[in-house]
Amino acid sequence: MAPRGEGRAVWLSRWHANTEAKVARCVDYMVANELNILLIQTFGSGQALHPSTVAPRSGLTEASGFDPLEAAVRLAAPHGIEVHAWINALQVWSTGAGTPSADHPLRVHPEWAMVSSSGQSMTALYGRTPSTHVFLCPARDEVRRFLRDLSVEIATGYPVDGVHLDYIRYPSGSYCFCSVHTSRFRAVHGRDPRVGDPAFDAWRYDDVTQLVREIKDDLAAASPDAQLSAATFPRLGDKFQDGPRWMREGLLDFVCPMIYTRDDDALRARVRDWSAISGGRDVYAGIMVPFDRVASQIRVAREAGAEGVALFSFPDIMAEPSRQADVAAELGAAPTTPLRRPWRDGTPDDEAPVTSGFEVAGIGSTVAVAALSTDERATVRVEIVELGSLTGASGSTVPAVFPAPGGIIAPSAGSPERAALIAALDAGPTRTVTPIAGAAGFDHVGTITGLRPSAVHALRVIATDLSGNVAVTAPVAFTTTAAGVGLEVEVDDGDPGFATRGSWASGSSAGGRHGDYLFATAGSSARAEWTTFLAEGGDWEVSVWYVAGTNRTGAAAFAVVQNGRTIEAAVDQRRDGRQWRSLGSFPLDPGRVAVTLAGGAPGGVVIADAVRFRKVP
Repeated sequence: MAPRGEGRAVWLSRWHANTEAKVARCVDYMVANELNILLIQTFGSGQALHPSTVAPRSGLTEASGFDPLEAAVRLAAPHGIEVHAWINALQVWSTGAGTPSADHPLRVHPEWAMVSSSGQSMTALYGRTPSTHVFLCPARDEVRRFLRDLSVEIATGYPVDGVHLDYIRYPSGSYCFCSVHTSRFRAVHGRDPRVGDPAFDAWRYDDVTQLVREIKDDLAAASPDAQLSAATFPRLGDKFQDGPRWMREGLLDFVCPMIYTRDDDALRARVRDWSAISGGRDVYAGIMVPFDRVASQIRVAREAGAEGVALFSFPDIMAEPSRQADVAAELGAAPTTPLRRPWRDGTPDDEAPVTSGFEVAGIGSTVAVAALSTDERATVRVEIVELGSLTGASGSTVPAVFPAPGGIIAPSAGSPERAALIAALDAGPTRTVTPIAGAAGFDHVGTITGLRPSAVHALRVIATDLSGNVAVTAPVAFTTTAAGVGLEVEVDDGDPGFATRGSWASGSSAGGRHGDYLFATAGSSARAEWTTFLAEGGDWEVSVWYVAGTNRTGAAAFAVVQNGRTIEAAVDQRRDGRQWRSLGSFPLDPGRVAVTLAGGAPGGVVIADAVRFRKVP
């Protein structure tokens, strides 16, 4: 089977797409250097560069009557270059641009603008600073209809290959507190929304996802061949943009995560993160061309598993001969094969699923939890074999120090320990466990029962996608606890199950769990989350560890979250620190569970350190 091909996209902004000569120059360069996807902007600052019955005409093309989309298709399509109409969706004005014209959406419908937590409309920011933008509120039916109609107009009016969404997000967690949001949220939750409210954060994520879903549905009905893509930030943050969810739900055909960094290691890690949650769709790593690392970053993105790259932007490539040489060397020297998208064109899927997040957790005396995710829908099974016990372990097949009770080891590639684990699993006798029965999915969690206390086990997971392609995880070894020892799981701020968004700093006071902790300004958009897996259902005591101090918040907003259920608990971090502070006992199910932390009310700082789950006898 032929490879899927490498996506080689370039963004062409509206200021550089408003004449035939500018568009032709970009297309000529793309042909000469084997780029195959043109993301050409046709809607920005609330105005359309193409003739539109939905949006007012941009001053960039109004006088000349030039139509960038018509020119792009006419010039690019004969060369096999895909043309995608790039629209700035929710961001419709920059405050440095002065006051919008009389026919601008914000002048006709000022109520569409987002509102701050203090009740101020973003329209009040006109002309204030060049770095602030005005956004439309996605909760409003009229706003969603406007953007849906615009997308359909483009896809049905031109033989473009798709619509590319930019600024499909919020500007920050301080917006949108308009009357529509406030009244709807109050009707469901019985309280007004506030900055940092986890329920309101989820509400805003859903707002944007619903908009993307409606655009996708309308495109599918009006122009079935039209693709949908988006430029995105990471999910963690306060933009309320859930690219992974859009990919997994099949709302996008490809995503261009804006991984704008000079650090190759950071680029590699973020590409891998996106590939792991891509839903089997294409990931084109967004590369900032002015950082002058084009060649190396294209190579890093390829090595990390991206299906292509998206270069921002064409004028920046042309600004420096060295950048042109980098693109020519990395792309022009290696012609790409035609792009294949099996979910759309019906060609066979011959790529194995990408697995991520594989871990063994919740280890007790007779039970453990195996968990992992796959980038596409797959079924999984666990293979496990007992290697020996802690006493008399000299006969073990693993030439390594046994993991401590309740702990695991994951030997590195090429090591004798990994080879020994693989040999033990291949030789058996193994026991096969199917953690999740029924339909294939993305996130897989299952409890393994019937284990022997104080025994060492080897384990690996086999994932099979809907086309029969198979992926096998690297093996791990873990040790069950002694008989009679209660189940207990701890997640510290440095563990894989811990994540943050917003601005956090390392604390310097003594008493942090395992020596360290983080702090952030109370009342800010900073968030922390501890995630783990429970082997058994029942009542679990959940406790938190923090370093107390007089400058701490008196109402750190913790919440226990599982299966869409949120139980909130406020903690006074000014006292009772350097010990486990119980949030209470909660009835929890087996599987994934999280504890979240928001800043609470303004005043002081909030501490994020460790969380413990202890099964109540």
